Amino acid sequence: MKHLVEPIRDKKKIRAVEDYLAKRSKRNRLLFVLGCNSGLRVSDILALDVKDVRGKSHIELNEKKTGKCKRFPINDKLKKLINEFIKDKSDDEPLFLSQKQMRLDRSQVYRMLNEACKAVGIDVNIGTHSMRKSFGYHHYNQFKDVAMLQIIFNHSSPQITLRYIGINQDQIMTATASLSCKCTILKSIKLFILEYLFCSILQWPITKPECRLYIQPAFQQAYLMKLRWLTKILMKLF
Repeated sequence: MKHLVEPIRDKKKIRAVEDYLAKRSKRNRLLFVLGCNSGLRVSDILALDVKDVRGKSHIELNEKKTGKCKRFPINDKLKKLINEFIKDKSDDEPLFLSQKQMRLDRSQVYRMLNEACKAVGIDVNIGTHSMRKSFGYHHYNQFKDVAMLQIIFNHSSPQITLRYIGINQDQIMTATASLSCKCTILKSIKLFILEYLFCSILQWPITKPECRLYIQPAFQQAYLMKLRWLTKILMKLF
């Protein structure tokens, strides 16, 4: 079964990844912050040149996958990181270069992200789409505007968007945990009523330890018949 790439759901972990990268590479920090703040595919981020961001309030590009024009604002944090990173770069060179002075590729980004996430204790499945999904996940949790995210991601339906950013999986996990809790409570109630009725028929005080003997395998046959009869009645009640 193919494992889905996950967003980074904890904002503290996002900051931890950024701090980890900041100590090692300005390039990698900027790439990560850009990916988590723009919702762009990594292929479009890696296609940027310095001139695409220098002195700009917005980044405009044609998406490689869809061919559609995309325009998004550069926030203050990104402006500061971009200006510091490109101050000694020429306009025509790629924004993100490898150590061999070639345009960075997605496999290198994948390795960088996984190393950083593993270092800060993130154990979900991380890929290059994790930055884009993290943007969508936290945007949705803040604004609950799935229609806007659908437009940003060029998805054909809100359901696809929610599934893509991991919201559907969160809802499934929450519902499963809730159901498990309810089942545990219901089971406890059933056992309590069973014990109470059983002890009442045997005329035992509910506080006596003997009233819990019905759970023992070697319990007396005469009382076992009454227990089965009570169980049938109890199961009909629920």
